[in-house]
Amino acid sequence: MDDKQLLVSSNNPNPYDPVVSQPHQSQQYYSPGAANYHTGDHQVYAAQSQGQYGVHSHSVVVSEQPQSITSLDVKETWSTGLMNCGDDIPSCLLECFLGPFAKGNLATRLGQPFMYGFCCGFHFSTAIRPYFRAKHNIQGDLLNDCFVTAFCGPCDMCQISREMDRREYPKGCLY
Repeated sequence: MDDKQLLVSSNNPNPYDPVVSQPHQSQQYYSPGAANYHTGDHQVYAAQSQGQYGVHSHSVVVSEQPQSITSLDVKETWSTGLMNCGDDIPSCLLECFLGPFAKGNLATRLGQPFMYGFCCGFHFSTAIRPYFRAKHNIQGDLLNDCFVTAFCGPCDMCQISREMDRREYPKGCLY
């Protein structure tokens, strides 16, 4: 018998069970220490490790590459417009007259401490829109997020609150 081991063949359904047979054209051979190689539709990754009883050769056969489960190509849109503050009067009033409290309330809805939204309002406002948009795969870009936050801050917070209501986020500490 040859000193090489046959690892993959078309007759072997289990890639972890080495097959030792006589060579023919459709089979590839591997000898310990060799680099990775391809066999038809399979790729074999080879490695060696030093164990208690000497050098051990290991091979893993990948017959199919992992596929994406969800496609991020399809973007959603915001459920309400930026200026639809009339759809959510309580958050609109709270944001207009007591902005730090509204931001603290949104922070608790996202699982953050109230004081993060209350004390770090500007940072919270600029960070929440891109975070929320990315988390829920909503259309937009960072430049647009910056403009909306800078020039329409209260409407931005209200839009995010309405989106959280639509996605059934838990209520915050204030309402």
